[in-house]
Amino acid sequence: MSLTERLQSLLVAVAALAGLGAGLLWPVGAVAGYVVLPALLVMLTAVFVRMDASHVGEVRQAGTLVAASLVLNFVFTPVLAWALGAGLLGDEPDLRIGLLLLLVTPCTDWYLVFTAMARGHTGIAAALLPVNLVLQLALLPVYVLLLGGRAAMVDAGTLVESVLLVMLVPLTLAVLLRVGVDRA
Repeated sequence: MSLTERLQSLLVAVAALAGLGAGLLWPVGAVAGYVVLPALLVMLTAVFVRMDASHVGEVRQAGTLVAASLVLNFVFTPVLAWALGAGLLGDEPDLRIGLLLLLVTPCTDWYLVFTAMARGHTGIAAALLPVNLVLQLALLPVYVLLLGGRAAMVDAGTLVESVLLVMLVPLTLAVLLRVGVDRA
C-alpha cells in the first residue's frame, strides 16, 4: 500500500475542511457551479486511467463473491438508501435525493483500501472495480427515477445525458491518455 493510499482518509478530511473553510470565508457559491463538473471529469479521468481492464476476466472465477457484491451494491444498497430517505427524510425531497445519490454513486477505489486492510483478495476487488463503476454510473438514472419518487423532478433524458457525459468523456480521455503514454 502506497503512502498516498495510507493517507487517503486524512487527505480527504483535509480537503473537506479546506472546502468548508473556503465556503465560509469567500463567496465561492457562484464560481463553484462552474468548477464542479470539470473537477468531476478530471477526477473520474484519473480513476479510469488507473484502472487495468485486463483483470476483469478474473471476476468470472469468483462467482459467489461477485454475486454477493452485485446484490449488495445494486439491490440492497439502493433499497436501503430509499428506506433511510423515506423513513428519516420523508418531508424533505431534496435531502432524500441527496442521500440516495450519496449512497448509490460510485466510491471509486475506496473499497480496495478496506479490502486490503481486511486482508481480502485485492486482485478480485481490483478486477471488480471497472465492473462496479460502469454499473453504478449506468444504473444511477434508474435509481434516481425509481427510488427518488416525486423528489426526482428531473427529465429522464437529461439525467441519462448527464450520466453519459460524466462517464463517456472521462473514459474516452483515460483511454487516449493511456494510449498516448504507451506510445511515448
